[in-house]
Amino acid sequence: MEEHPSRLKAFLTELKRRKVYRVAAAYAAGAFVVWQAAEIALPALGFPGSVLRFVVVISLLGFPVAVVLAWIYELRPELRVSRDPSHHPSRLGWWPVLAAGLVVAGTALVAYIVLRVEGDARDETRLAIFPLHSRSPGGESLGEGVADLIAVGVDGTPGITVVDPRALWPPVLMASASPLADLDENRLAETSRRFDASHFVTGTVLDAGGSLQVALRIHESEDAAAIASVRASAPSDSVGPLVDQLAVDLVASLWRDDAIPAVGRVDQHATSSPQALGAYLEAMAHARRGRFDEATEAIERAVAADSTFALAHLEHFRIRGWVLSLNNQPKVGLREIIDRAMAFRDRLTPRNRLRVEAARALDDTDAATSAMLNERIIEIDSSDADAWASLAIIQTQDGWMLHRRFEDVRPTVERALELDSLNVPLLYALGLHHLLAGDTAAAAAAGMHLDRVNPEGPIPEGFRAGLSVLTAPEPALDSVIRAVSRQPAGPVIGALRITRLVDLDRSLRLAEFLRDSAGQVMHRQLGFGAALQISAALGQASRIDSMVHAPTVDPVLRSYVHRYLVAMALAGAGDREMARHAAEQLVPFAPLDSLAWAVETQIDAFAAAWAIGAFHASIGDTARARAYRDALLALGPMESTVPLWAESVAADVEARLAGRRGDEEAALAAAMRAYELWIIHDPSEGGWFPEPGIRFHLARRLDAAGRREDAAWLYRSFLTPHWTSFYTVLAQEALAVDPAGASER
Repeated sequence: MEEHPSRLKAFLTELKRRKVYRVAAAYAAGAFVVWQAAEIALPALGFPGSVLRFVVVISLLGFPVAVVLAWIYELRPELRVSRDPSHHPSRLGWWPVLAAGLVVAGTALVAYIVLRVEGDARDETRLAIFPLHSRSPGGESLGEGVADLIAVGVDGTPGITVVDPRALWPPVLMASASPLADLDENRLAETSRRFDASHFVTGTVLDAGGSLQVALRIHESEDAAAIASVRASAPSDSVGPLVDQLAVDLVASLWRDDAIPAVGRVDQHATSSPQALGAYLEAMAHARRGRFDEATEAIERAVAADSTFALAHLEHFRIRGWVLSLNNQPKVGLREIIDRAMAFRDRLTPRNRLRVEAARALDDTDAATSAMLNERIIEIDSSDADAWASLAIIQTQDGWMLHRRFEDVRPTVERALELDSLNVPLLYALGLHHLLAGDTAAAAAAGMHLDRVNPEGPIPEGFRAGLSVLTAPEPALDSVIRAVSRQPAGPVIGALRITRLVDLDRSLRLAEFLRDSAGQVMHRQLGFGAALQISAALGQASRIDSMVHAPTVDPVLRSYVHRYLVAMALAGAGDREMARHAAEQLVPFAPLDSLAWAVETQIDAFAAAWAIGAFHASIGDTARARAYRDALLALGPMESTVPLWAESVAADVEARLAGRRGDEEAALAAAMRAYELWIIHDPSEGGWFPEPGIRFHLARRLDAAGRREDAAWLYRSFLTPHWTSFYTVLAQEALAVDPAGASER
């Protein structure tokens, strides 16, 4: 009878001697600290709740392992070193070790079941939320907006993934003005299955006398059977609380366990301001239908009503970017918008937080980071239309940064269009792929699709106008060009951009007609600039020089021509004496003794300073080059420019000075520093602007140093879909590619 107590006492004594208690206590304390840190850090870093549970389960699994190791660590040395036959290290046997092993196995089994069940739940619960049918007059924004906000609230809930509405909704919105009124549930079930959704949600919303009434139905995607319904009502000015309740009830209807996971709130992920929320929903409805003027006005009201509304700032960035693209304008003025979204991005769901960070990286022309963040979104939801569209645009515009050629990105473009067939920039890119491949029939079909999606937009009209110039029979070409010249500026710019990618001669004929015969001043200026760029690409420096003396050329346009002459000579495509004269003519735009004033007050002063300094560093007076270099370095941070631009231009001048004196290593190092300091690398900038000259000079230096592959990708930044005058022609020669840049010879 006394044997069992004595064995138990011996076992407990042995545990104490082996410091097992101490190890257990230390492990528990350490695990608690890890849990607390993980609970704070993981959500802030955008990790889902499953990662926190994984940390907890793994730490629990490690507890018996630590205890067993503490026991064995003491036991094995004693067995190994003891030589006294009278000494028995342990009469307890191996049963404690075996028991601990069973505990480890049991814990592992529990961990596997917990994580497997969670993984199964996540795989099984993929939700498609369709726009609600509004029974109120003019209520399209209300029905879509409530559905969109429910998707925002539910997305990120552990075990549930929401199909991106930007991919799910376009076919529905194209069907009719009241989408769900004419589509049966079997059709919606088919659409849901196409996006691998296990369930889909339909419903109605009614604004009756100041009260919102919403009814949702949850269906199985397999057979469209309704499995649950959710109802809620609230005052019309309480959309946020109403959506919160609907999201919670929706998750509760889908969840199989007793403990319902936390669901995001509208005021957490969006705004608590009814005015801001209403304006945001209105902007979203307008944007989906291509009404960007109305969308811009509404989204600006949203951010004015709540400056902390990160989701609205993100949408403002998108809408503004679309407006600039549709009007063929450079994407300037977006930085402050996306910076506001960045400041409040912690309020967003993990997916939208990644979107903001990707947009900020893209605004920095950091294509690699932006592409990586969009790929992370696609890992969350493989049918996220916005992420696919962003990735396609990044690969199309900045593929050279990702080591991807233009012709290699077409599968990404096509995948993005499968998810969002209404995306105008992507439809344009697909049409451009067809055009450059010589398939004018497919290009025309893409143009017709563009017309259907955005019939009065500058991009479709510009694509159609450019295609008409390229495909017109020679006898009819002049009349086609006259017809194009009567269109607004946006389509004319689009026609110039498309034709110069395919046929420089026809593009030049269009440009010269605009310059000499167009009725509008804007069109004549567009023709002047386009004729200058194309003449430079054809190596016609004398023709460009004659443009300087035209009586209609004002001083600003004349300085533009002078910069072109200098840039051509620096790249080896122009005349040195013409460039020398042009550099002298640029001095009033960037005077050495008042350079700071010029940079702050004149938009082209940086370009002029670069042209003067780089010319003298490469060809002219090296003392003047060093003087401009030092003056640029003395500028310091400027309020009106990116802070490092002056240092970048100074480094480029230094690189050319080093190359001139034969120090190739220093020249390459300075050229790389100039490229890195400029920060923003936009291949769509004009050939006279410093950045293309800095980029091309670095490519030449890398090529000379034997770093052919690095140089090749920089050369490719001047090829399709971009066109940068003589730089493009020189890059084509360096890479031995055809004029469209589609394939190497």
